[in-house]
Amino acid sequence: MPIQVDRRSSLSDSDVATLFDRHYRALTNLAHLLLGDRALAEDAVMEAFERVLSVRRRLRDPQRADRYLRRAVVNNCRSRQRRAQVEIRANTRHHTAEPPQRSELDRRDEAIIEAIRTLPIRQRAAIVLRYLEDRSEAETAVILGCSIGTVKSQLSKGRRALRQALEQEET
Repeated sequence: MPIQVDRRSSLSDSDVATLFDRHYRALTNLAHLLLGDRALAEDAVMEAFERVLSVRRRLRDPQRADRYLRRAVVNNCRSRQRRAQVEIRANTRHHTAEPPQRSELDRRDEAIIEAIRTLPIRQRAAIVLRYLEDRSEAETAVILGCSIGTVKSQLSKGRRALRQALEQEET
């Protein structure tokens, strides 16, 4: 027998609108840092909101819808990154890839952002959530759907890779 969700505990249209108003900019910034493209980031965030709308009556804890959204954005970015890598491999046989678009960040931060973009997606997501969004290791683990130990491991590997990349950049 399926579990019935109390309709009073689901998200209303006004709840979704409030979520959008409160979290859209931060989620778009997160996706932009993960994907490196503002338009793709906005698409990823909008897809996450579409998912919330489609499953809002089935959310176990509507009070944590923001976590669901953040996790959906990260997963969406991972999927887009994987698809982009496949496309790049296929297209490099025929074309040379275009250079990535520059963001509006100042020059000092560009080197750090470029180094973050070279990390594998799991390390990149952990670094962005933990340090740029100032999430705890536990929150990062929940958003990424992994253990705290995995988050610590990904952070350690990511920091090491960033340190090496930035040292090479300086020399």
